[in-house]
Amino acid sequence: MNILQRIPRLLLIEDSHARIEQFRQWVPENMVLVTAASAGRAIGILQRSDPFDYAGS
Repeated sequence: MNILQRIPRLLLIEDSHARIEQFRQWVPENMVLVTAASAGRAIGILQRSDPFDYAGS
């Protein structure tokens, strides 16, 4: 993989393990599903990540 090529990430805010697993089945294999149990944790993930890691951020 090219060092400049980024793997698409999808940030999911969800606290139900069953629904998280349902999302994992829907997300294509070439994407990474990142989960956060609350909006506060999701904001923390976004603050610590590169600005271009997540679409729309």
